[in-house]
Amino acid sequence: MGAIRVLSIALAVAVLVSCGDNDASPVSATRTDGCSEVAINWEGDFSIATPADIKALAGDGYGCFSIHGKLFIERTTLTDLAGLHNLYSVGGLRLHSNVALTSLAGLHNLTRIEGELEIVGNRALTNVDGLHNLTRIRGKLEIRDNASLTSLAGLRNVARIDGDLAIFGNEPLDYEERTQRHAYSLGDEQAARESAGSIFSDGEALSNLEGLHNLQSVGGSLKLGLPLVGYNFGLTTLEGLRSLQSIEGDLHIQHNFALTSLKGLHNLQSVGGELHILHNDLLTTLEGLNNLRSIGDNLSLYRNVSLTSLKGLDNLQSVGDALIVRDNRLLTSLKGLHSLQSVGRALMIWGSDALKDLTGLDQLAQIENLLIHKNNSLASLKGLDNLQSVGSVLQIDGNRSLVSLDGLGNLQSVGEHLWIEDNPNLPDDLVRELAARVIEGGFEGEITIMGNRP
Repeated sequence: MGAIRVLSIALAVAVLVSCGDNDASPVSATRTDGCSEVAINWEGDFSIATPADIKALAGDGYGCFSIHGKLFIERTTLTDLAGLHNLYSVGGLRLHSNVALTSLAGLHNLTRIEGELEIVGNRALTNVDGLHNLTRIRGKLEIRDNASLTSLAGLRNVARIDGDLAIFGNEPLDYEERTQRHAYSLGDEQAARESAGSIFSDGEALSNLEGLHNLQSVGGSLKLGLPLVGYNFGLTTLEGLRSLQSIEGDLHIQHNFALTSLKGLHNLQSVGGELHILHNDLLTTLEGLNNLRSIGDNLSLYRNVSLTSLKGLDNLQSVGDALIVRDNRLLTSLKGLHSLQSVGRALMIWGSDALKDLTGLDQLAQIENLLIHKNNSLASLKGLDNLQSVGSVLQIDGNRSLVSLDGLGNLQSVGEHLWIEDNPNLPDDLVRELAARVIEGGFEGEITIMGNRP
């Protein structure tokens, strides 16, 4: 083992002077695995604004060094990070709004980040190749609003992220263009389907997540898009997530206007929090979620304007809180839910205008709240045949094609409120027969019956 050099007091003072107002300071030099030179451990946070700051931090001949604090590189004119080639660990790394940064070259010896990694608003950055030795991020990873970013291949050795993983907005769109595209999705569904996926030519936006192919677990939430602020206009595939097995927090797949498939999530077995699949204009099925067995909180399927089937949820057995299927106008079947045995708080089927019955819910025997609202083609409740009890509220309203309650033949009890209203083709006598049956079973709550066929 070579001699260990200790940073002299004089050199420490010189470095601190050259680093301006940074509150980082070097402490005792120690040998670190994987370093062939002396390792300097900096304590505190450090901010880089100029090449001189990099030189002050990295020094000449220090060897490998770490920062036991956060490193901020924000609003600089740096084109790369070459002077940081001996940095091997950092408490957190924030790369924000560096207008000329085209490369992360210089971070190639960085193996771990003890906190968060944020790569945000670096409009000239095309890839993250300089991070190819990074294996673990103990905080969140956020990659957003990098207008030229087309590849995540530099993250290929990351196997675990302990915090959230958020990826969105990595495409060359200005605010007006994003607003117009979002308006399509909210308004004209046909226009949304026709325009989705046609905004970019190949290579103009982040279209895949290759580079995350060794990622096995996310300790926080995985957010591929966010409400109002986070869109992915170019992302077409999730194949880069093919090793992912568990998400301890939420999974958000929303506002991905060119995404055609969820294939790539085929090893995912559990989501500890919520699963939201919203505003994905070209998604037709949920194929890719075939090994998903449990969702700890809500499952929300909302306004996916091309979704026709829930195929892909075939092995889902439990939803911890609410299952919400809303405004998927082309959805014709719930058969993909045929393994579902329990829903914690509520089941809501709302605005699914192509749905004719509820086949696929056959294993549900009890539920706390059931809402079936404004499904214009729903003619039958077939699929609820094994349902025996609703713990609180049963609401069936605004289903203009509903003619029968046959699927509720085994329902014996409702806890608090039976509400069947404004189903213009549902015979009122069938409704009153159901009410009489639950009253016979001991029901003492509120009954609302109106607006059905006399």
